[in-house]
Amino acid sequence: MAKVDEWRKKRDDFVKILKEPKNLGLRVAGTGIPESILKVGDAEMDYAKGRQPGGAFMESWNDLYNNLNHLIEVCKSTSDKHKKLFTSACKFVDTVREDATKRRSEIARELDEVRHAVAAKCEVSFNRLKNANEMQEFSQAWHAFAAEFESHGHEFPALQPYIAKLKGQKPPAGELSLVKGQYVKLAQTCQTATGIR
Repeated sequence: MAKVDEWRKKRDDFVKILKEPKNLGLRVAGTGIPESILKVGDAEMDYAKGRQPGGAFMESWNDLYNNLNHLIEVCKSTSDKHKKLFTSACKFVDTVREDATKRRSEIARELDEVRHAVAAKCEVSFNRLKNANEMQEFSQAWHAFAAEFESHGHEFPALQPYIAKLKGQKPPAGELSLVKGQYVKLAQTCQTATGIR
């Protein structure tokens, strides 16, 4: 929980800065920054839990992302408004904003990595689908791919339309050479939607 501790320390440091006599006016004005920092810390804790197997990854990711955005906005407006009168406090606020912006970029990359993992987890069944030479093998590979994609991608709103397409697709039937291209193309489209291809 290092991230949580980092945010709590930032909050404590800012509260100390606000207690300095020269920053009384800023404290009286009320910035909302200490509360916003605490919300980011709480969201970090939920995000760590959400990254565990079976955790609510997207829900916790959205919560953290939104709280970071709010903190960035509050820091920017506070700094823009009070920079001339409360120079040292606003320098600290700018540092908090930079840290929040950096963390927002980090979790955006983490989201991409997790989303890419969906495609990686489906890669075996996707390859089986592409390489199937008989209808029964192809049908089994199709069902395996559709089930895996849904299972691993269910939390990602961007993947929901692709999951719906997989669910709406009739099971492959008939001559393999006539249906294989259509099903492989749909599976390829799903894999591409994860951002990995």
